[in-house]
Amino acid sequence: MGAVHHKYEGFQIDKVSDNLPFLGFGIKVNYGSIFADAYVSETTEGNDDNAFNTIDFKHKNHYVSIGYSISDFSIFASYRTDETNLERMENVPEESTTNHTQVDFKADGPFLGAEYNVQLNDSIKLGINAAYGWLEGAHYFATTTQEGSFAGTTSIKDGNGFILGINLGGNFFKGTSYNVSLDYYKHKMDLGDDLAFSFNPYVEETQLIFKLSLGYRF
Repeated sequence: MGAVHHKYEGFQIDKVSDNLPFLGFGIKVNYGSIFADAYVSETTEGNDDNAFNTIDFKHKNHYVSIGYSISDFSIFASYRTDETNLERMENVPEESTTNHTQVDFKADGPFLGAEYNVQLNDSIKLGINAAYGWLEGAHYFATTTQEGSFAGTTSIKDGNGFILGINLGGNFFKGTSYNVSLDYYKHKMDLGDDLAFSFNPYVEETQLIFKLSLGYRF
């Protein structure tokens, strides 16, 4: 569980941001120096509005990873998927009407990363991590105006993402652990060449993620 400051910027929406609480669930398996884990999370609905626009949005992500630990250093490979769903209600005073736009954006792909841990005492460990990813994007939109409705899939180029993080973890008692982390995640993708001259011809998302994890070892 935790909270994320999520910012979305790009085609069809311009800019939107909010602080979104989220819940997540994960599982991790260790076998000697090899580890594998999976995680899924989803935020509550956020809101960003001004005099003419109201935008509601939420975000979810999931990933699977496998890694190898050497003493306090580990390397890992993961596959991550992020999905953002947005709905914009645009007031048009001169027409006494409201335009409605729905945008669904998905970014997914492999990441390679590393983590280094420092044992502060017998039960508390400090870790720093970084990862870099190669992403594919999918962008769907549907708009309803006074003139009618139209929808489509926007062409979008592959892009890249990166994650930087720091975490502090330890044990409550036998079998029970905690971990507090702060991560910064960003990715950006340009629209296809046919839309290169559109207003905001890209999609960019940034997240500052605070997370508290509680674990139990079987």
